[in-house]
Amino acid sequence: MIIWITSYPKSGNTWIRSFLTSLLYSDDGKNDFSNLDKIKQFPDRSLFKNFIHDFQNVEEVYKNWLNVQNYINLDNQIKFLKTHHVNCTIKNYKFYDDANSLGTIHIVRDPRNVLTSIKNHFSLKDFDEAKEFILKEKNWVGFTANKNDIITDNKIPTLISSWKINYLSWKKITKNYLLVKYEDLIKDSHKEFFKISNYLEKIMNTKFDE
Repeated sequence: MIIWITSYPKSGNTWIRSFLTSLLYSDDGKNDFSNLDKIKQFPDRSLFKNFIHDFQNVEEVYKNWLNVQNYINLDNQIKFLKTHHVNCTIKNYKFYDDANSLGTIHIVRDPRNVLTSIKNHFSLKDFDEAKEFILKEKNWVGFTANKNDIITDNKIPTLISSWKINYLSWKKITKNYLLVKYEDLIKDSHKEFFKISNYLEKIMNTKFDE
């Protein structure tokens, strides 16, 4: 079963993942960024490689969202997946369903602050272009020819949509949903990390040493 770590880009997803990998995958709880790869991105080429032939074909990708999730859940183990994808349905193909998902940690950051980070991350020329970026409803990233994309080896079409639609699409989740605000992480990291660990104890039926 999947526990989603979801957010609009530049909202604290990596920060949460660094905490989770320290909690779950280290012997001493110390932060080691080499463990970040233990929480894969979705969609990602490594997960879709046995299902599609053309990684730039949007239709191939969305038709296999749930097929890939069904496959990786065959081992009946809990796994964490990071995503910036909007929670949507395209031509009756769903990105998310309760059957494959155990829970959702949703990180949200004030869009006025996201604007600055988006401008720098995607090398946009000014704040007007950054504003256009976060307001764009049909905003796909992950294309090889996308000039706004950061070059990576795991490129695959990802619909992030606008900040507003992305936020609302995940906010509607009812199954084991946890909202984490970036600004609260800044204000009191200790409190927020305990909130997350308590949440995981409940849905994973486990116990973490304080």
